[in-house]
Formats: sequence, structure tokens, C-alpha cells
Amino acid sequence: MRSILGKMHTGEEPIRRWQSASPYEAKVGFCRALRTADRILLAGTAPIGPGGKTVSPGDAQGQAMRCFEILDEALGQLGGHRSDIVRTRVFLTRRSDWEAVARAHGQVFGEIRPVATFVVVRELLDPDWLLEIEAEAIVTACVPGGAVRIEPASEQAVRRVWTDRWGVPIITPSKRYSVEDVEGLVLFRGGELAALVTWCISGRSAEIVSLDALVEGAGYGSRLLGFAERHLADRGVRRVHLVTSNDNVRAFGFYIHRGYRLRRVHLDALESAREIKPGIPELGSDGIRLRDLWELEKDCSEDGDACE
Repeated sequence: MRSILGKMHTGEEPIRRWQSASPYEAKVGFCRALRTADRILLAGTAPIGPGGKTVSPGDAQGQAMRCFEILDEALGQLGGHRSDIVRTRVFLTRRSDWEAVARAHGQVFGEIRPVATFVVVRELLDPDWLLEIEAEAIVTACVPGGAVRIEPASEQAVRRVWTDRWGVPIITPSKRYSVEDVEGLVLFRGGELAALVTWCISGRSAEIVSLDALVEGAGYGSRLLGFAERHLADRGVRRVHLVTSNDNVRAFGFYIHRGYRLRRVHLDALESAREIKPGIPELGSDGIRLRDLWELEKDCSEDGDACE
């Protein structure tokens, strides 16, 4: 694992591409985002919704926010985060919209402060598009809070996080996991442990056993998950799966946003787990009764959503 992680900063890795749902990508022959080494290039992005239609017609600020959502998704798919963006370019069709779009840009990048260019153009491909935004990111750039490094997780680090946040063992429908059963990665911000991901490989399948962002809101969990998926793909894994509890709607959205799909619902799985771990609480987020586990998976085969 150490040699793989080291390679990620040398420029020796192949180019990785990600396609969005935009109908223009296949028609024109381009990708939404491309990563080489620590650099991610994000193509000019229009305010297109999941169904291929323009979002927020006539509303430049709303269209800008949709573009930023698409850029966020592309970055996450390639192991980056919004805080890695170092340059943005905004193409406007109406000069009068610049202040509204600038407000949206400031809302998203107020603390990140990339270099930025606003340009007024005569028109874009679709007359309903009031703007288009492209960006560049450097994943190894310093982020708020200091420099980041990722390295293999020690048994001590796994035990510490699991004990503090989950309790040992961790129980899933597949297995009862002890610290010795898993591999993992840790992300450090300066000298502080900021995130941990653990997994267990079985043949060409791997289960993500835990993913913890100890520093929230900085994108470390997303970044670490991307590193883990890439490492697993390099080791021949073609299917990654995980579970989350029935109260954790936020986690469900996080994984769906990153290419995972609901595979099955394990009804009353937590009721059974309490027989082994009586400390599992009865109520979770928003007072929801903890009963079931949602299992999600990501297809990493050549025909599925690429994990590398």
C-alpha cells in the first residue's frame, strides 16, 4: 500500500477520467473531469439537471449553484474536494448577471479563494444557459487547517477511532469485524488524525467497514474514500459494498452521490446486533428508531462505475 500511495504524488499514474450525465459529453467527445497525478481539470460546466434539462431558467445565481454542484460531484469522483480548487473561469452571456453570479461564487469559495476570471461572451451552445463554469484543482494543495497526508492505518489508530465512535467489534450483515480483520488508510491534517477508512477484501469484493471524518466539513472523508476505492481497484476488487443505519440519511446521500446504489435493506439487523453489542442505542439521528441496515454497493468492473 505504501508504494501505491507514494506513486500518487510522482506523476507516474495513468490519466483518470469521469463522465457526468450530460448528453453533450458523448456527442462532442469529452469528459467532465480528468485527473493526472495531483491535478484535476474540470471542463466547462453548464447548468444541466439530472434529466438533461437546463436548471433555473433565467436565474443566473441558481444556474451558478447548479454548476458548482456538478463540479463538486466530479471532484469527489476523482478523489478531490472543493477546497482543492485553485482556479475558476466563469463565462457569462449577460454582463448584468455578474453580481448575482459573484455572490454565488463567494458563497462557495469565500474561504478557499482560488484565482478567478469572469468573461462576458456573446452566447453559449444552449440559449437557456446564462453561464458556464470551468475549474482546475490541485489535490495536494494545502487546505484550511494545514497540509494533508495519507498513509496506511496502524492497528492503534483503528482501535482508537473504533473504540471512540463505534465500539469493538463492528458488526455488519457480512461479518463481525475486529481490529485485526481490516486494512485501512488514515488522513492526517498536520499532526492531527482527521479521517479513517477501513475495509476487508474477500476475493474480488471488498466491504468498507468504517469511514470516519473526525474533522467535518473539510471533505476529508470523501477524499479518503476515493483513495481507498482506487487502491482496492488496483488490487483487483470489482465490487465495493458497505452498510449504514436506517437513520443516517446524510450518509446515504453521501454514498449515492459518489456512485453507490442501494442493493438491499437488512430488516431488523440492528436488533440482532444488540444481542452481541447491547450498547447500540435504540434511537439515532432525529430520534429515529435504529432497526435496519441499508446496504449499498459500487460496481468497479469495466462496465460499471469505475473506482479507479
